[in-house]
Amino acid sequence: MKSTSRTIGFAALSLLLLLLAACTNASTSSPAEETTSTTNTIETSAPAENTNKTTYPLTIENFTISGEGGEWKPKVQVFDKTPERVVANT
Repeated sequence: MKSTSRTIGFAALSLLLLLLAACTNASTSSPAEETTSTTNTIETSAPAENTNKTTYPLTIENFTISGEGGEWKPKVQVFDKTPERVVANT
């Protein structure tokens, strides 16, 4: 009986550690390297900054399907300001 509870505890701990490791940042660079790469990126992209600026209201043309099956129909979305939250599904 002790062996079973010990095995379950070890399996639970292992699963917890695996999940925590999967949720960590994959970057292994030091803070000094990150500062250098960020500085280079900012200097390089500075001239193009004005050309990539989004202006609002922003209109996006998309398609939607109703229910199960059916026909794809055009859908227009208008954003008056920068979205604060985003939900992604399927």
